[in-house]
Amino acid sequence: MDVNSEEFVFLMRYFNHGRLENPRFFRRLGNPDIRNCNILEVGCGTGSLAIYMVKELGAGHVLAIDIEKDNIAFAQANLAHNYPELADRIEFQVLNITDQSLNGRFDCVVAKDMFEHVLEFRAFFNALFAVLKPGGRLLSGFGPLYESPRGGHAVTRFPFDHLIFSERYLIDRLNKRHNRNCKTIREYGLNMLKLTDYLSVFNDSSFRQDYIRMNQSDSFLGKAVSILLKIPFFRWMTFNVYLVFTKPEQ
Repeated sequence: MDVNSEEFVFLMRYFNHGRLENPRFFRRLGNPDIRNCNILEVGCGTGSLAIYMVKELGAGHVLAIDIEKDNIAFAQANLAHNYPELADRIEFQVLNITDQSLNGRFDCVVAKDMFEHVLEFRAFFNALFAVLKPGGRLLSGFGPLYESPRGGHAVTRFPFDHLIFSERYLIDRLNKRHNRNCKTIREYGLNMLKLTDYLSVFNDSSFRQDYIRMNQSDSFLGKAVSILLKIPFFRWMTFNVYLVFTKPEQ
């Protein structure tokens, strides 16, 4: 991708937004030590987290993958143009987590803000386990979950409207806005899973659950809502989850 192209300039906005979020992401995970680790980042987007992990946190090597070709093309061009000193420690590839060549290779798998977009989540989560070495860690934070106020992502215009209106109405509205012809919300890249769905997959896996935190927020309103969501009746409105899981030693 040409670094002077309109597409590169457009995607640089997403990259810069990610740069602002990266320290918060690791802080909400309890600042796990990833120095010298061989890391697989899944759903890397425009690549800001991969660069942050190597440049600021001392990761040894990051293979950052995504299924969106434009994201990877941008990330490769940005790495070569703006961070050439990191080029031997970061790779960006169009690759699926289920690729057998990844199995058993990594000290850590990192997944930021992407679990809610994985349609076949149970199979995906099993693949995360497979790519780790024994003793390897999964570091992830994701949200907003579908039943939370803004859980509809682009589907949502105001809090909870994706839960109030019919799916047909929401899809018609989105199709008109984006000039598409989708039939379901899942076609817009949301798996619509509830907190209980995620917890079921986590509990059925062979991961050891070292750390899991919900409803992490830096704003006053978010912290107030977090207190409310500690009441079991309101737990269904959980808006984010942060976790550190470990693949047991064999």
